[in-house]
Amino acid sequence: MSDLKETVVKYLAQHNIGTLATISGDQPWASTVEYVNDGTTLYFSSNPETSKIRNLTVNSKVAFTVDEDYPDWSKIKGLQISGTAALVTDEAEQQKAVNLYVQKYPFIVNFPPSPNKFYKIVPNTVVYNYLSLPGNGQTFLPSRV
Repeated sequence: MSDLKETVVKYLAQHNIGTLATISGDQPWASTVEYVNDGTTLYFSSNPETSKIRNLTVNSKVAFTVDEDYPDWSKIKGLQISGTAALVTDEAEQQKAVNLYVQKYPFIVNFPPSPNKFYKIVPNTVVYNYLSLPGNGQTFLPSRV
């Protein structure tokens, strides 16, 4: 694994919340979601009746960001991801997503049953923004690293 990919995977694992951007027609929509990652592949859980899921069912192209607040802008770090999102339909992959969720969020085992389903985001581009880096960021294509 390259140093940059390792940095990105570690950053994803250290954070819990991201912003998922979808689009319907000419109307963009941004949603805050909790996620887990397996490498650079992201999994999130959502009710299929939400705007974000209705949008990505029609147009699977999405953007996703992970960042945090910094009072000193020179220390800003974050990820900008573009890729595709889809419902996880394979049973083995669904179980993997469940296991990753329970590992990261153990309190969910006490949640009541839910209509939520698992979705995954497969990145085609990841930009690691770190204002202290020359050029303020580094880009990699996960399928090529």
